[in-house]
Amino acid sequence: MARALRLGGTPNKLEARMAEMKAGNRDISSPVQVAMEAFLSGWRLTG
Repeated sequence: MARALRLGGTPNKLEARMAEMKAGNRDISSPVQVAMEAFLSGWRLTG
């Protein structure tokens, strides 16, 4: 996930984007979304 977050740009921009995502003012970016889905896929219930 860290690699996906690094695609967001400079550290200053990354902090601002993460704050906006947490506040719900910005959609989660595609690389971050893919990383989160991959991380959570082991926790999804099957069946």
